[in-house]
Amino acid sequence: MSNGIVIVGLVIAAAGISRISTLRRRAAWRKAVRLEHGPFDPVTHCPRLDKHIATLVEAFGVDTFSAMPVELPNPSPSDRGEFLRTAVALAGSRFQVTLPTVDLQFAPPGSISHSGIIDGGGEIWKADHGPGGLALQPSGDAGYVWRIRIATEFRLNDAAILKIAAHEVAHLVLFRDNLDWQNEELVDTAIVLLGYGPLMRRFRSEEQVVHVGGRVHKVVCGPGYLHPDAIQYVWEQRQRLTQHESRARASQVEDL
Repeated sequence: MSNGIVIVGLVIAAAGISRISTLRRRAAWRKAVRLEHGPFDPVTHCPRLDKHIATLVEAFGVDTFSAMPVELPNPSPSDRGEFLRTAVALAGSRFQVTLPTVDLQFAPPGSISHSGIIDGGGEIWKADHGPGGLALQPSGDAGYVWRIRIATEFRLNDAAILKIAAHEVAHLVLFRDNLDWQNEELVDTAIVLLGYGPLMRRFRSEEQVVHVGGRVHKVVCGPGYLHPDAIQYVWEQRQRLTQHESRARASQVEDL
């Protein structure tokens, strides 16, 4: 009988220690997230986000931003190159554009400094001064092939591929439409509006798995340029816009 009491006591003690350890890890993770993102000040950030939203709605229309939220594939695709191509095609379809030829690859380790890049393969870029400051413009033949490279560390992370592919496609589309395509905050605002908002918020708020040197590592949160609260704000504005558009259409049908 006494042995049973001792065993039960050990189990309870072990469970208590495990619980404390879990709480400490969660507290440390939350602190790391706060340090990663910094504070979100609606007074400072929301007016700028509103300008981004207005710019994008004017350029592409509300219909472009009315699709259902993007979801992770289930099960995860085994052909990662094909999944990357699918992710790029999805972003193009969300923008309702026909993409030019795009060369897609996972970049070798250490070959790019960001999670993803887009550029004109073999193209020469020049810097011009205009009323908006310094801007990069392509020079030479317009028939170059665009390249998108995603860091191989994210090769097995479905959320990363979807989010980063959409981000790089948004650079291309905004460039095509003479918008401020180098404004990373504007680019991320665009992909929130395209339906990636909930996925992006999780990606920026939760631990993300990366693969380095054949080993699995975890980072505090995925890369991006919007604070999770900014993503939520833009997503809520998207819902208001689409609801308003739906009511306006319903009213037009009734008038007919």
